[in-house]
Amino acid sequence: MRRFGFLIGGLTALLLGQPSLADAADPTAGTPKGAAAETQKGSAVVPLKNTAAAPAKDAAAPPKATAAPPKAADPKAAPPKAAEGAPKGSAVDTQKEWAPGDVIAKVDGTIINAEDFDAALSRAARQRYYHGKIDPNKLVELRRVVVDELIDEQLLLREADRRGVAADLADVDSKITAMDERYKDSPEWKAQRDQALPVMKERMIINSRKNQIEKVVRDVAPPDEEQLKAYYEGNKDLFTEPMRTRVALILLKVDPSAAKVTWEEAAAEAARIRAKIAAGTDFAELAKLHSGDKTAEQGGDMGYMHVGRLGAEAHQAVEKLAVGEVTEPVELLEGYALFKLLDRRPPRLRPLVDVRERAKDLYVRNKGDEAWTAFVARLRTGVSIWVNPEITAAAPTP
Repeated sequence: MRRFGFLIGGLTALLLGQPSLADAADPTAGTPKGAAAETQKGSAVVPLKNTAAAPAKDAAAPPKATAAPPKAADPKAAPPKAAEGAPKGSAVDTQKEWAPGDVIAKVDGTIINAEDFDAALSRAARQRYYHGKIDPNKLVELRRVVVDELIDEQLLLREADRRGVAADLADVDSKITAMDERYKDSPEWKAQRDQALPVMKERMIINSRKNQIEKVVRDVAPPDEEQLKAYYEGNKDLFTEPMRTRVALILLKVDPSAAKVTWEEAAAEAARIRAKIAAGTDFAELAKLHSGDKTAEQGGDMGYMHVGRLGAEAHQAVEKLAVGEVTEPVELLEGYALFKLLDRRPPRLRPLVDVRERAKDLYVRNKGDEAWTAFVARLRTGVSIWVNPEITAAAPTP
């Protein structure tokens, strides 16, 4: 199974889309969690990334026969190679210390073996630590998480049996058909399909059954007016706009690789412009004349922005200003800059009437999370669970 782990993970991630909470330990997720873009020191403006999350569904009706169809895969993307998507060394960074026949955990006598645990741990390592080796202490915590997820999976499958929830085989077959079509020209897929597909199909069937239960449990009712108001009042931080500043910029551009004398000349020019401003010359007019930034035509006006949109050096200089004041020359990656604080708006709580739909979505998502957490906890009630202590033993002190 491990031989095809990378291929399975890469292909099913593309077909099954983002994982649900119940899928945290399976190969349907290919994007590392918690990955964040790095901010280059000295940049005047830090690009904002879209962090909006889709609202989760929740509930308590009987399970339905089929789950919602997954997102379609991009037909133009290149097929993944056998080890695509795995960081260098990820297969060994999990530091296995057990044999394939070892017992990792037992759930009322049902065994979770080392092979299944190793496969789940490798998937989790690729998702969470995509760009490098795992710290030994973080590896211990990751092992604990993976063991818990495998235990929960056993309990969820038992619950699926109790409820008579079968996999949506039509959906599974459609995924396989889409996979064959998507990778019909891939030598890797043709060579490994017959051996890899049974493992992949088994995982799809397990996911289908788990997802149907999760969908039902998370299907909570929307809030009534009283509940909505209470949620809004208790979570005002979620509906408060952060402080915003309106800033104008004069940027004297310098090539980062330019000679020291060029940077010194730019610094001297920035100081001369700063002196003109102090003597009464209009900042906007000087921006139109001297700034190399795209805002020059607008007199350097960068508009309103949230705290953090400016780079570190620029932010530190601007936050000390009162409205109308201008910074001393600030050295940035792009050159030397002068900033003028045009306005500062304090944090503002948006009224409920303006955020009603967002509040409803957050309420449902939150209640769905609570329902799911409580549901999984209840599944453990009265269950005999044993975990091999060597798996979650603390990392040795170096």
